[in-house]
Amino acid sequence: MMYKTTCGSHYNFIFSRPETLTINDRIPDLYIQTLGRAFSEVEFESDFIARNYNLHILHNASGTVSIDGKTHEVRSGDLVSVFPGCHIRFEGDATQPWRYTYVVFAGLRAKEILAILGLTPQTPVLRGRWNQTYAHLLAAIEEAYSTDCYSLFFPVTAAWDLVNAISSSKQHPIPNEQPQNLATAVRFLIDQTPRADISVEEIARILRVDRSTIYRHFRAEYGMGPKQYLDRLRLEEACNLLINSRLSIKEIANAAGFAGSDHFARMFRRHYGISPNQWRQTHRK
Repeated sequence: MMYKTTCGSHYNFIFSRPETLTINDRIPDLYIQTLGRAFSEVEFESDFIARNYNLHILHNASGTVSIDGKTHEVRSGDLVSVFPGCHIRFEGDATQPWRYTYVVFAGLRAKEILAILGLTPQTPVLRGRWNQTYAHLLAAIEEAYSTDCYSLFFPVTAAWDLVNAISSSKQHPIPNEQPQNLATAVRFLIDQTPRADISVEEIARILRVDRSTIYRHFRAEYGMGPKQYLDRLRLEEACNLLINSRLSIKEIANAAGFAGSDHFARMFRRHYGISPNQWRQTHRK
């Protein structure tokens, strides 16, 4: 399905699936919901709250993107990711019109897979990653979605083909991309994923290695196991919530990723020697 929107000097051609994709009554891990082609004149502006996992591929651009108040300079060739709930503002300068493609990813693991590419709310830009070697992938998606002539599996295979093309591109890598060393890759995933959404078992599945291999490499690099490191971050996050929020102990335990309030209380007492409530009363102003 294709439709066009126009707002002032900004033109948007949208090629989209009309409904959520399910295969055998299951939502896939990743698929492409929408592909859009956008054009604008110089000094382009766009301000919106993201509702999906979007990847903006900047073919021609010069200006800035602000995500929840943090501003990044962008230019032709950059890839910019936006995440649900984020406040996004694109501002083009006076040097050139903007032309970009945006892809809306959906699926059960969309956020996780973008993180593997190095794209998170904290690191939303990949420098200079666009190149013509995968332009044909975008053209194929546009053609398929504009005619509604594609197989049930096309949105899934197209998504993975695009992810593979981006991950294979080595132009101007930035420091926050996924590391190649196993220990740093594990730490990257822990650091970039909300505590409640990650576990050592999940990391092993993502990286396709067993837990003992992860433990051995991580301990050799950082002097502790990955679970110990993850628990330490969870406790730090819990302390922050104890001081700066009015959440209950149960709510804090859930937010920080503990198995339950009893587990949280045991871990907290073991580390700090007092209960979470006692710690809160001592440290709160």
